[in-house]
Amino acid sequence: LSVKDTMQSITDNVKTEMMIFKHGSGCGSNRAALRSKREKVRGGGKASGPMSFIKVYDAGAGGIKSGGKTRRAAKMEILDIDHLDILDFIRFKRDEEKKAKILIDGGIDGSFCGDAYSTVSGQNANYSVRVNDDFMAAVRNDCAFNLVGRHDKITETVKAKDLWNELIQCAWECADPGIQFDGAI
Repeated sequence: LSVKDTMQSITDNVKTEMMIFKHGSGCGSNRAALRSKREKVRGGGKASGPMSFIKVYDAGAGGIKSGGKTRRAAKMEILDIDHLDILDFIRFKRDEEKKAKILIDGGIDGSFCGDAYSTVSGQNANYSVRVNDDFMAAVRNDCAFNLVGRHDKITETVKAKDLWNELIQCAWECADPGIQFDGAI
């Protein structure tokens, strides 16, 4: 499913996803069109950023049993590697898993449908980072890489290899995020 950087599109997307889950199917969405939490919104203030909406989408997927059955919906969340909020996205599931582990270590039920995992976010989707050829070349050549705003002219330069290593570490710790190649594989 596609989503545009408007509140109408974001809320329409929630409804569409819930109806897809209700009928037993799954979906995936790239949230890269949503502006970063560091960007401004019309009328002043700061944007919520894709992570705040991803948490809403995650809760929706957890609330609808796919096809009226006991299994959860099949869901994929994607964010482009050059998004300003990519580090939050990469670390999201790992950080939520750490919270669940603390609860489990404290005696809370850690089973699939137990209280530990139903209390934390990010458990109803798989997460993938969409990487492009430019990023992979920057990793291979140990170069800088630009994260860019979607609406404001904000750019942050990072070491591509550091970003890559963070992605790999988080994936090793909790099996997310995965990688989706955009361009040559």
